[in-house]
Amino acid sequence: MRTLFALVLITFSTNVFSGGPVLPENWRMPTDQERCETKFDFCFGVLASGDFDGNGLVDGAVIAISSDNERQGLLVFMYEGTAKEVWHTLDTSSFIGKVSMGVESVSAGFQKVLCVNEAECSKGYKKEIQLENESFSYYRFASSSSLWLFDNGGFRRIWQSD
Repeated sequence: MRTLFALVLITFSTNVFSGGPVLPENWRMPTDQERCETKFDFCFGVLASGDFDGNGLVDGAVIAISSDNERQGLLVFMYEGTAKEVWHTLDTSSFIGKVSMGVESVSAGFQKVLCVNEAECSKGYKKEIQLENESFSYYRFASSSSLWLFDNGGFRRIWQSD
């Protein structure tokens, strides 16, 4: 898994310098100091990649910081039939010097998610769903995590933890 992440990061970095995905205007990548908490020996993941829409092209989810340092955001780039990426902002929150959100790549296949109501689950509070395409998990410090799926032309959020 670490090898795969390293390859994706190298590919993303190469694309950025060779005309590939470049963050939208007024956004920047967080520094290691902003995304890592040395007291807990933990760093938030700030890049996830996969073919989110099943078109054979690698898309990506990025945790970014606004250039005015006021907000942090979950941004997604997708290749929707053009050579240029299309950016979507899925979530934002205040930024107070440290990143408090992260992303992680999720493979296609079966994933456990929370049930919305009791009728959905006969046993327990989680159910298993099948992902047709790759996706990404989004989490916040001391909060719930969710899975973002590209479905019917847009993103849909499904909770993984409470």
